[in-house]
Amino acid sequence: MRKEEPNFHSVDGKLTHWRGVIYGPAGSPYEGGMFKLELKITRSFPFEPPEVFWHTRIWHPNIAFGDKSPFSICIAILGREWRPQTNIVGIIESLRTLLTNPNPDSPLNSEAAYQIRREPAKFLERAKDFVSNYANKGW
Repeated sequence: MRKEEPNFHSVDGKLTHWRGVIYGPAGSPYEGGMFKLELKITRSFPFEPPEVFWHTRIWHPNIAFGDKSPFSICIAILGREWRPQTNIVGIIESLRTLLTNPNPDSPLNSEAAYQIRREPAKFLERAKDFVSNYANKGW
C-alpha cells in the first residue's frame, strides 16, 4: 500500500471495530504525519454514523485540542449531513480531505480557527510542530 493511502485493520477480528492511520496529505501542513483513528460501527449503522475517534494530537480547527485522546471531530458527514448510503471508505476520505480543507467556520478548536483566518503563518508553523511532535508513529 502506498504511504499516502489510509491503512486500517479490524481490532480482534471484529468487523465492527477498526483502527488505522491516515497519512498527512502532500502539500498540507500535516504532510509526513501519521494520524491514528478508530471507528466503531454500532447496531444503528447505516442509519446513524459510526463512532469515530481521533487519537493523535493535532493543531486543527475541526479537531478538539487537549491532552487526552480520543479527540472529538467536527465534520458534517458524521452529523447533520449523514446519509445511510455513506460508507466507511467515504468517511475515511472525508477525514483525509479535512486535513487539506479545514473549516474555520465550524471549529472545535477556536484558537486554530482564529489563526487560520488572521495569522496563517503562525497556524502553519504550529500545525507542523504538532506533526513533528505527535504524529510520527502509528499504532
